[in-house]
Amino acid sequence: MNPLLKIMLSIVFALFVLGAAGAVFTVATVVSAVRAVEATPERADQVADQIVDFTLPAGYGSPAVVDMAGFKLVAFTGADDHSHLMLGQLRPGVRLDAPTLEDRIRDAHGYRWNDRPRMAIVGSMPAVIRGQAVTLAIAEGLNHDGDLYRDLFGVFEGKGGQAAVLISGPVSTWDHDTVGAILVSLQ
Repeated sequence: MNPLLKIMLSIVFALFVLGAAGAVFTVATVVSAVRAVEATPERADQVADQIVDFTLPAGYGSPAVVDMAGFKLVAFTGADDHSHLMLGQLRPGVRLDAPTLEDRIRDAHGYRWNDRPRMAIVGSMPAVIRGQAVTLAIAEGLNHDGDLYRDLFGVFEGKGGQAAVLISGPVSTWDHDTVGAILVSLQ
């Protein structure tokens, strides 16, 4: 199973287990989640369009999609195979306050490993997404291979409900221009 798929399924797992999607988590839900993952660019475009309008940066591809029980998640991998862009949206009517949803994202994305912090919030930056002022959290820490990574994430109101963006990649190749272009394109 590719690492991006593992991350996506762990996010789905965390949202369901922690009640954010308001569903009972069962083995059948896991099977549905695995079957819901599709990797066609057309399907990724369809799901992404339900969350937010944006321009996919050059070099990003290898899409993965989870679209089940009203929860939507689409992810793309950068040309370096180590950078990722993820957009997620809770089903309509399900709301979490931004700090709680950000905590769920951190939990699902592995900010702790064996009760030891792997990543920590090191700052924040303002952005405007879909006309909304958003404070994006910046986190840094080691990935599973011991490489220094950076995450940038925040919560906003998507087209069909509360949504989040997560941009992740190695600190050594972090491209501020690409990240800025992604953020400006989120409409």
